[in-house]
Amino acid sequence: MKKKLLNILACLSIILIGAFALVGCGDDPADTNVYVSTEAQLTTAVANASNNSKIVLKNDIELTNQLTVTKTLTLDLNGKEISNTTDIWNDTDGIDTWSLISVQENGNLTITGNGSLNAKQNDCFAVDVRDNAQVTIKNGTFTGNVSAVYVIDNGKATIEGGTYDIKQLSEYSDHRYTLNALDIDNQDATFVVKGGTFTQYDPSHSNSEDPEMNFVAEGYEAVEDNGNYVVSKIAD
Repeated sequence: MKKKLLNILACLSIILIGAFALVGCGDDPADTNVYVSTEAQLTTAVANASNNSKIVLKNDIELTNQLTVTKTLTLDLNGKEISNTTDIWNDTDGIDTWSLISVQENGNLTITGNGSLNAKQNDCFAVDVRDNAQVTIKNGTFTGNVSAVYVIDNGKATIEGGTYDIKQLSEYSDHRYTLNALDIDNQDATFVVKGGTFTQYDPSHSNSEDPEMNFVAEGYEAVEDNGNYVVSKIAD
């Protein structure tokens, strides 16, 4: 009888170990994040996610089409890169794909996770914001063409950190459009810069606009450092 009981206990132990293995090593069953590894998974996650979901990259992802966000989401780059080797830019009326990521139709996207958006040379922007949408960038590296971040149609971009650069220069052969609000909308298309490092571009004197505009938030300043500009809070 004793031997039979020991065998039963041993079997139960094996079953319990198997159950824990199914949960996954270190996985939290309460984790509601959506993890993606491919463009198809990322596109599906953005389309199907409920508001306030967090989508987390598990691998670098190469896009063949613009990723369009129209919900309230957090994109955790998780140290990974979103890029493209296929042209995304298509400025045809009614199509207007301009960026790796476009936030539209009252969407509200937060980008975090210290990853990167790296647009193909001579192709698209990294991020654009339109149609009353908002983006908040916490950190990461954002490299576009002519503009890294572009805002239009009452869109708003809040930049709290990150590094910003462009591959394709402006028609003036400079970085003036690194952050760009379409001139006709630039009283309604808004940048609020509270952090970040900008290659050869001063967001407190942005000559992307006519007249020149200050995109840096009150209480913050852009300080030149070897030709680049670093935005931080003004010391008390």
